[in-house]
Amino acid sequence: MKILLYALAGIAALHCVEYFIIGRRIGKRAGLPIWKSCLLCLLGGFLWWLPLKRKLDTCGEGADNGS
Repeated sequence: MKILLYALAGIAALHCVEYFIIGRRIGKRAGLPIWKSCLLCLLGGFLWWLPLKRKLDTCGEGADNGS
């Protein structure tokens, strides 16, 4: 049981880091509110932002300049 709690805490921590590294930027490019991009990143990880990033890149919307 203790290992399961550590695993869940680790996954949650990684999703938080993922939000600050890429989720916030992709959400901003797509016009999503901060709370929604944070929630989606915590719940779904890369499953929500990767298709959105691909869509934004193919449509040419927004410049992904890293800021």
